[in-house]
Amino acid sequence: MKNYLWSLLTIVMMTILSIGFSSCGDDDEEGGTSGMSDTEIVSKLQGTWIFKSGTETVNGYTIQMNKSDLDEMKSMMSQETGARVYIWDETLEFSGYKVNGVSYSLNGQQLIMDGMELLDGFTISVKSVTSTTLVLHEVFVMEGVSIVADMEYLKEGADDIIDNTENENTETIIDFTATSSVKKLIMEPGLEFGRCVFYEDYNNLYSIHHYDGNLYICHYVRSGGGWDGASDKYTCGLKDIGKVSGINSITSKTVTGGDNYMNGWGYGRYGAKFQPKHGYAVMFTTEDGVKKFMRLYAESYTLDDNHNLWRVTIQYQLY
Repeated sequence: MKNYLWSLLTIVMMTILSIGFSSCGDDDEEGGTSGMSDTEIVSKLQGTWIFKSGTETVNGYTIQMNKSDLDEMKSMMSQETGARVYIWDETLEFSGYKVNGVSYSLNGQQLIMDGMELLDGFTISVKSVTSTTLVLHEVFVMEGVSIVADMEYLKEGADDIIDNTENENTETIIDFTATSSVKKLIMEPGLEFGRCVFYEDYNNLYSIHHYDGNLYICHYVRSGGGWDGASDKYTCGLKDIGKVSGINSITSKTVTGGDNYMNGWGYGRYGAKFQPKHGYAVMFTTEDGVKKFMRLYAESYTLDDNHNLWRVTIQYQLY
C-alpha cells in the first residue's frame, strides 16, 4: 500500500515535494499563529529549520514518513518525473522574504511562493511556530487526489541537546560530533576517557571534559593501534574570551596551538575556568594538518548540596 501511494504521489506532485509530519493540534495550541500579524510570523520564521517526521493523508490513506522515506521519495520524483524539488526540502532556510532562495509573501497565515500560481488547488499556511518548532499545513488537490498534511520542522540545533549524565530518566545521545549546528551538552564532572568526543579521525581524538571547576579539551593520538596522550602541544588550543551574549558572539580565531596547555595527566589537555556566560574559542588540527575552530558557550550550571560546581551546560559549534 505504501509503495502504491508513493507512486500516486510521484504522478501528481510535479513541482513540489509534499512531505507530511505529525500533527500538532489546532491553531489555539502553543505557537498557533491565529491573531499574529504577518510581521510577527515572518520574524519567527527566520532561520534554518530541519525535517522531523510525521504523517500525510492521501485520499483517506495515511502515510507515515521519516527521513529515509523522504530520500526515497525525492529519488523517485527525480527519476520518474525529472522534476526538481521546487520549494520544500529536508532543510528550510528562511532569510527575510525568501525560503531556500524562493521569494514568498504572507497573506494572514498563508504562505504564497513565487510560482505557486502554476499549482491550482495547492495552499500552504503557517499553522504554528515557536522558537523550536514550525508546523506548516498543506492542502493539495489534483486530478481527484486529495493530500492534507501537517509538516513539522525543528529549528536547527533544537534536537541536538545532549545529556551525558547517567540519570535513568534521561536519554543519553552518543553522537557528540561537532558540526556547524549548535549542540548542547550537559555534563557532570569526570575525567573518564572520551567524556564527549567531538572530533575523531584515524590518528586524532579530541574530547571535552568538565572537572575541578574547569572546561578541558583533551587530545589523544593513535599509538600501537590504540589511543595515547598527545605530546605535541601545538596542535590544539583553548582561550576564554570573556563574557558574551551568546554562542554567535564568539567569532575570534586568534587561538593558537599551545594556548592554555596544561600538563599533569599524562596527555595533552587545554583548559580554562568554567565561568557562566563566558565564551571559549578552540583550535584543533586534523590528521591532514587542517586547523578547525570550535566555539563553546557556558550557558548555565548547577551546584551540588555542598555548593560545589556540579552539572554544567555548554553549547558548542564549528565555525
